[in-house]
Amino acid sequence: MYYSSINIPIILEVANGAISNFDYLLKKNFLSFENRFIITEESLFNNYRNFIDRLNFSKVYFNKSYDFKDVIELAKDFNNDDFLIIGFGGGKILDFTKLFADKVNLPYIVVPSTLSNDGIYSPIARLDENGKKKSFGVKPPLGIIADLDIIKNSPEVNLIAGVGDLISNLSALKDWKYANKVKGELINDFAYSLSYMSASSIFKFSEKDIYTKKFLQALTYGLIMSGLSMMIAGNSRPASGSEHQLSHSIDEYFSQRATLHGIQVAWGFLLIEERFRENNTDELRMFFDNIGLNRLISERINFSDSEVNDIVEKAKKIRNRFTILNK
Repeated sequence: MYYSSINIPIILEVANGAISNFDYLLKKNFLSFENRFIITEESLFNNYRNFIDRLNFSKVYFNKSYDFKDVIELAKDFNNDDFLIIGFGGGKILDFTKLFADKVNLPYIVVPSTLSNDGIYSPIARLDENGKKKSFGVKPPLGIIADLDIIKNSPEVNLIAGVGDLISNLSALKDWKYANKVKGELINDFAYSLSYMSASSIFKFSEKDIYTKKFLQALTYGLIMSGLSMMIAGNSRPASGSEHQLSHSIDEYFSQRATLHGIQVAWGFLLIEERFRENNTDELRMFFDNIGLNRLISERINFSDSEVNDIVEKAKKIRNRFTILNK
């Protein structure tokens, strides 16, 4: 009999005051580390000092940029002792932490301060290298501790962007099926189902629910399960398709006008549905209206028709992945 294996987090805690259980969660899982190194931003550190002090860290690194070279510099000077790496922050901080932990080959735990994308538990870290965004494969975290008391202080735009990133899985899955039909690309049914269920779980909410415990839990678990689907698939197929190619195209060619990743992929989802798949988007637009995505898209994404065409053309070459853009 044949089985595939994946590494999943030993610790998963999503609750109010979750950070207070940090030491208990380590002890419960028979984990012990002599030192703890926390990577965060100075503003977050100051705002949440009462939370962070509970982590009993040995060293702290304040990240001011999100560049690949900074990861390499930090890794070069790092004394590889018995350290647990802790990333506390939003998507950029967590991506930096993931790649750093990978470079020094040490375990890490992510403590998200917001939920703007599925970087909480994806096998990908996106950082700038030579002025351009680049994706790096990374190992999964040892644990995920999502303190809802911290996350509920997130700006609304970040949480809505998280919805955008999660809902865009439905577009990525269509591209995966298209690649299967045209190119015979294999589909991992378990990864496909997990991605679909995680995206579908958010449809029942509207903008008025955003700061409720039920919504924050659903979004957290949805983004984590989205990351797990990629781990199972062995690549980002379950959560990244043509809509992500469009977002990466904006990041690379219109970087000065780029906005949050989740908003860009939601915009890309709508564009792909209407222009390339020629589907009726009334239901999707209604959800986007209810959750606040349409408002943010209209406020933050303003490209002329010729610029949109340029984004689409460049997106086709952005990565070696067969999607509806190849039609």
